[in-house]
Amino acid sequence: MRQLIISAFIMAFSLHAIGQDANAILNNVRSKFANVNDIRCNVEMKFDIPGVAIDKISGKMIYKKPDKFRVRTKGLIFLPKQNPFSQLEILDDPTDYMAVPAGTAVSNGINCNIINVIPTNGGELVLMKLLIGIEDGRIHESELTLKREGTVQYFNTYASAEDFIPTIMEFKADFKRFKMPKAISGDFNSKPVREEEGQSKYETGRVKMTISNLELNRKVDDSEFVDEDS
Repeated sequence: MRQLIISAFIMAFSLHAIGQDANAILNNVRSKFANVNDIRCNVEMKFDIPGVAIDKISGKMIYKKPDKFRVRTKGLIFLPKQNPFSQLEILDDPTDYMAVPAGTAVSNGINCNIINVIPTNGGELVLMKLLIGIEDGRIHESELTLKREGTVQYFNTYASAEDFIPTIMEFKADFKRFKMPKAISGDFNSKPVREEEGQSKYETGRVKMTISNLELNRKVDDSEFVDEDS
């Protein structure tokens, strides 16, 4: 009996220590972004979405803490509700989630810790899986499971070892779950529900965003997120 109690204590202590390690990893990620309040940059977007032909689009991207995000272009674009910085927004308050380690993996040649982030606030996010570089402490991949929009995966590429804002952000998602702009959504969203055997109900597509001329903490005003015709 005594041996069983000791074993249980050791197991509980080990799990607590592992949990602390997971939180320490996330704290390191969060600290890299802590001093960034505003982001401005140019962005070029390439789309690979089944059933929809969209040319390469260039524009301006702005972000303001805690959760304001916008891409301004001359054309219509497909973007999920969760902006590319949503992973960092989610990590902002450690009381809103539990961090659970889930082993290691390799992302684009980078050895990473896998951390599962389980929200405790009952919001839209069900689960977030992060692949964080063991050496550099940066997010290289993330997978967000959302109640309404399904699963969105992000893949980050950094220009240099010092950067913590990705130069390339690519995401993959089931685009039929998103509300598309009316001007180009007709044929895509109005396809018959009838499906061939073995065909997926959703259309998985990719968007690749390449960032240039990055400016950190050059003030972004709230008015810049308001539509000009509103």
